[in-house]
Amino acid sequence: MASQNLPADGVITSDATPKTFNFENLPVRTINRNGEVWFVAADVCAALEVGNPRQAVTRLDDDERDTFRVADSLGRQQDTIVINESGLYALIMTSRKEEAKRFKRWVTHDVLPAIRTTGKYEAKPGRGRRAVTQQARQVPLLPAPRNIRSRDDLSFTKRDAEGRMINWFMPSRANNWHEHYGIGEIWFSEIVELARHNPKEAYHAMRFAGPEMVRYWNYGHPDGFFDRMARWAMAAILANPTEPQLPFDLPCLGIPPREGMDFHLAAAVPRQPLTPAEQDAIDKQAWQEAAECQRHCYERRRYDLMARHA
Repeated sequence: MASQNLPADGVITSDATPKTFNFENLPVRTINRNGEVWFVAADVCAALEVGNPRQAVTRLDDDERDTFRVADSLGRQQDTIVINESGLYALIMTSRKEEAKRFKRWVTHDVLPAIRTTGKYEAKPGRGRRAVTQQARQVPLLPAPRNIRSRDDLSFTKRDAEGRMINWFMPSRANNWHEHYGIGEIWFSEIVELARHNPKEAYHAMRFAGPEMVRYWNYGHPDGFFDRMARWAMAAILANPTEPQLPFDLPCLGIPPREGMDFHLAAAVPRQPLTPAEQDAIDKQAWQEAAECQRHCYERRRYDLMARHA
C-alpha cells in the first residue's frame, strides 16, 4: 500500500521544496503553489507506466502544465515539468493499465481529500502509515466508497429473473422524510463514483433518473438526489465556460421548437368539460399507448445492452 515521507508535522508547505509520497514504492513528488497541489509529471508517468513524459504532457492544456524549479536529491535546482490536478486526471485517462485505476483511487481517495481537509496527508490506521492526528480524528468519518464500475453496482438497481435491469429499485420502507432525502443523496454519490470509471453508464443512470423516481416523489428521495445533482452541475457550469465534451456519443439530440410558449398560450382555449364516459375512454387509451411506449423503450434498451456485451 501507499505510504508517504513528510516533515515532522506532516504539513505541506507552500514553497519550492518537493514533498514526496510513495505509491507502491514509487516516489511521487508534489509542490504546493498558492494552496494548489502540483505533481511532478515524470513521477506520475512512472506510476502510470506512461513513457516519454515530455511528449505525454504536450497533450495537456497550457493551464494544466508548467515548468518549476525543483531541488533534486543533491540540492540542485532543476527545471521540472509539473502538472496540476486537472492535468493529472488527463494523464490517467491516457493509460488503460490496472496501475492507473489504483493510482487514481489513491490520489482521489487518500491524498487530495486529506490535504484539503486537514492540510496534511495522514496515514490510515492498519495500513502501515503514520497515525492520524487529533485534528484529523475530529473530521466526521464517512462510509468507505463502494467499487462501482457499472449500473449493476448501484444500490438502487437490480435485475429481474430474465436479466432485465430495473432502475431506481427501492424496497418498501417506513422511515422519516429526512432519511429518504439522505438516501437520494447517497444514490447520486454512487453515480459520481461510477462517472469516474464509466462516464457513459453514469450518464444513462442520470438520464433515466427523473422518469423512474416519480414513484418516490412524496418521500424525499428525488429531492435529495436532484439537490446533489444540481450542486455538481453548478460546479461544472462555473468551471467550464463552454458545453462540456463527453467521451462518448449521445444517443440523440433535440431540436428547438417551431413556436414559442406565447404562441401556444394565445392559441389555447378553455377545455370543454368531459363526461365520465369520455374521461374513462381517454384514460383507457392513455394506459394502452403508454404500455406500448414502455415496450418499445424496453426493446431498444435490451438491444443496446446486448450489443454492448457482444
